Amino acid sequence: MTFWGSLTLGLIAALIGTYFQYQLWKQKRREEIRSHELDEVIQTVKQISALFGKRIFAQREFLIKVNSNTANPEDYVVLSTAVGEWIHNFYFLRAQLKRYFGTDISRQFEYELHHLLYHTHSIMVRTYRLGFENLSVDHQAEHRSVGELHIIAARELSKLLNEINERIAISSFGTVMEINNIEIGSLDKIDNLFLIQRLFNTR
Repeated sequence: MTFWGSLTLGLIAALIGTYFQYQLWKQKRREEIRSHELDEVIQTVKQISALFGKRIFAQREFLIKVNSNTANPEDYVVLSTAVGEWIHNFYFLRAQLKRYFGTDISRQFEYELHHLLYHTHSIMVRTYRLGFENLSVDHQAEHRSVGELHIIAARELSKLLNEINERIAISSFGTVMEINNIEIGSLDKIDNLFLIQRLFNTR
């Protein structure tokens, strides 16, 4: 066999070895990314659940006191603290949902859950400040609906979490990560330049 023939076979063998080496590296990298993303998703879900629990509890307690005409400034501070904690984390949580699940889930979180909590909070605070007897007929009707709206908010949270859990179960989540300028969803498309760089240990 000629020198060039031997060199060619050697390069082919090395290239094949590099390819399989990269396949193993690719799979390991994919698993690392998925594991990291799953951890972040789980933490996001836990945070949403905990913050919602604090806020809805505070709102229900405040509603009871407003309805019994016993709400005082200290009660309002307790409510405001829970609401403030939710708002402080809201934009980060919305961004996390959009990052991992897309616009539909983040919009559901904002418009179906967050806006409902904001709406019920505004109604209660108005009643607290003005007094139920001083409200218009329409505003009195709105106030009477707050308890039911709290139940609807809890259902919306359950619906949101169920959809997230379904996406997690089928691994339908995650950001578009780039490895060698290739999306995770198509890592099998390896360019020749990358393999040559790996072959000569330049990458």
